[in-house]
Amino acid sequence: MHPYFILINKVVLCFSILALGACRESETREPATVDTWIQTAVGDQPILIQAAFTESERQKGLMYRREMDKDAGMLFVFETPQARGFWMKNTYIPLDIAYMTSDGVIREIYPMYPLNENSVRSVRADISIALEMNQGWFAENGVELGDALMLEPVIDLIERRGLSPSGFSINP
Repeated sequence: MHPYFILINKVVLCFSILALGACRESETREPATVDTWIQTAVGDQPILIQAAFTESERQKGLMYRREMDKDAGMLFVFETPQARGFWMKNTYIPLDIAYMTSDGVIREIYPMYPLNENSVRSVRADISIALEMNQGWFAENGVELGDALMLEPVIDLIERRGLSPSGFSINP
């Protein structure tokens, strides 16, 4: 066989192997639901989060839960940036909420108290992301204004949920 054809066969084989590997990788990515937990980080602190992407998921949030692991939280991602407000209706866990801009940078942090139905509103009008953690978690872990949430795992979760990242106001 001519060396030219051997080279072409090797190239075709290499591309076939790469394509097969890519197919296998996409096949092993598990679909996700609102109950899926993912690992990410805020500042330099690893956290485990669930995420609410739809209006009904955001309305339910952490309602009816009685406890949450120490480094766990709930992330809320929105389609458009604007002023945000959260309340604690049917929420029994004392929480802190961090309001973030589309780049994942924390701009405001506030405490929230169990069953308090008064809205805890952001001052800024460009909030795209909110993160609820156990009350005191941000201070105890040295996470403060200006620290950022690692957004790549969140974008991956959006895709695994069958949603489009371009439908949300997040910019890693």
